[in-house]
Amino acid sequence: MGNKQSIPIVTKSVADLSPSEKQLSELKEYADFCDIPVNVDNRLTRLELKMTHIFTRTIQILDGFLDTISELETLTEKQHALYREIMVLKNTIVLYEFCMRDPAKMLQWVRGFSALWIVSVAMSQNGIDSGFFGGHEGFFHFGRSAWPEGSRKYGNVLASVNILIQKMAIWAGVQQGKNQPVEDLLFKTRVDNLRDKPQKLNAIELLI
Repeated sequence: MGNKQSIPIVTKSVADLSPSEKQLSELKEYADFCDIPVNVDNRLTRLELKMTHIFTRTIQILDGFLDTISELETLTEKQHALYREIMVLKNTIVLYEFCMRDPAKMLQWVRGFSALWIVSVAMSQNGIDSGFFGGHEGFFHFGRSAWPEGSRKYGNVLASVNILIQKMAIWAGVQQGKNQPVEDLLFKTRVDNLRDKPQKLNAIELLI
C-alpha cells in the first residue's frame, strides 16, 4: 500500500477574519472566561426566533448616550468606563443580525450576550437564575425550561437593561439632555414602577 497523502486543513487566521467574525471570536473568549457552558439549547440557538426588533429601544438609548459622550472634550474615569460598557453592549446587539441565520454563530452570540455584566444583572433582577438569555433546555438545567415563544421575559430583561444604562449614566455624571428615547424610558420606568435592586457599578470594569 502506498502512503496516504494527508489533506491539509485550511483554517482562517485572525488576520483573515472579517470584523464581525473577529468580534464573535472575542465574544466567545469572554464567555469562556466567564465560564458560560459551551452547550446552550433554546429557541434562539435553534433559530426559531427573530428578535431584531426587540433591541430597537435599547439601541436608541445607547446611541443617545454615545452621542452625548462624543461631545465631551475630556472623560472622567467613570465616563470612560460607561463608554466602554455601552459600546460593548451595542456592538454585541449589532452582531445579532450577523449570527441570526447560523446556529453555530448564534450559539456563541447567546453565550456572549448572557455573559455581559449588564445582561446578567438584568436577568437576576427578573428572577431568572438559569444564566442564559432565552433560558436553556439542556439536561443540566435542572428542569428550568427555556423561555417560551411570546414570553415577556425577553422584553422584561431588556427593559431592565435600559434602566441600568440610565443608572450607569447618572453614576458617571453623563446628562442625556433632551434625548427623547431616554425621556420616554424614564417616564415608562415611573409608570411601570419596576423593582429596583441596588447593584455594585464598579463591576463594570470586568467587562473589558
